[in-house]
Amino acid sequence: MNSLSIFSLSLVLALSGCSSSPSIDELESRVKQLEYENCLDRRLEFWENMTTEGIYENALKDCADLRP
Repeated sequence: MNSLSIFSLSLVLALSGCSSSPSIDELESRVKQLEYENCLDRRLEFWENMTTEGIYENALKDCADLRP
């Protein structure tokens, strides 16, 4: 998970370019958002393979601790 955070931060920095310098808080917020989205994607895939009922509710519950 730590490598994902580093990759996400690097991606945000690379995409921001020279147009502006985002604050550390903005970068941390974006990294947290990316981690949450990644978690939801993985959990949705997991629950889709397990059941057809409650897929989104289960994924949201599984990733609740990462929600920004």
